[in-house]
Amino acid sequence: SYGSYASPQAYTDGVSAALPVAVGVLVLGTIAAALLPSRKAFAAQVAAAAESHDKSGESSPSLDATDPAADDRLGRQAEPAAPVGVA
Repeated sequence: SYGSYASPQAYTDGVSAALPVAVGVLVLGTIAAALLPSRKAFAAQVAAAAESHDKSGESSPSLDATDPAADDRLGRQAEPAAPVGVA
């Protein structure tokens, strides 16, 4: 069995067994991050989509973060207007 604290050798065996798994996870994360668009590229895509949407003349709902009605559209829970007392 790997990874026990019974002896220094058992601990080292456990770490040695876990290390390739950890490296694999890091490699997968690095590949996933490399495939994602950069923030600038994503912002450009959003701006282009908004521009083409504006040219079509359709109205779109507000996504202003300060607009309470936007909470549902932004996927947030509305905060209570006043602190809730504890009974």
